[in-house]
Amino acid sequence: MSRPRTPAPIRFWAKVDPGWTDDCWTWNANTDKDGYGIFSMPTGGPQARNVKAHRWAYEQYVGPIPDGLVIDHLCRNRGCVNPGHLEPVTARENTVRSDNPVAKLMRGELLTRERLPNGTFRTGAPWVAEEDKINWDSEE
Repeated sequence: MSRPRTPAPIRFWAKVDPGWTDDCWTWNANTDKDGYGIFSMPTGGPQARNVKAHRWAYEQYVGPIPDGLVIDHLCRNRGCVNPGHLEPVTARENTVRSDNPVAKLMRGELLTRERLPNGTFRTGAPWVAEEDKINWDSEE
C-alpha cells in the first residue's frame, strides 16, 4: 500500500519563496531550459504530469486561462509564480511586450548594429534615418 500523496497546494508552496505581498514569488524547484518553474501533478497512474508552475498558480488562484491565450509575466521574471504578476494575453502580445530584438522591431524600435574596434558588435542604439542624422561638422 502506498502512502497518500501530499496535496498539491502544500507541495507547491514548499517550492516557493513568496517574498513580500507585491514582490515576485520565486519558484525554487525544477525549471525548464527557459527558466520557467516545473510542477509535477499526479495523473492517477505511476507517472506524474509536469505543468508550468506559473500557469498552475494562475489557474488555482485566479481562474482558468482562456483558450488561445498564454500567460505573460508582467514582472518579466520567468521564475515568478505570483498571480498578481501574471496576465493572460495572446502569444503575439506576449512577444511584443518582451525585450527580445524581434519585439523591439515589432514596436518600431529599430536597432542598429555597430561593429566595435575589437571586432564584436554592439546592438541597441536607436535607428535614425540617414537624412535625419545631424552633421555636427556642418557650418549650417
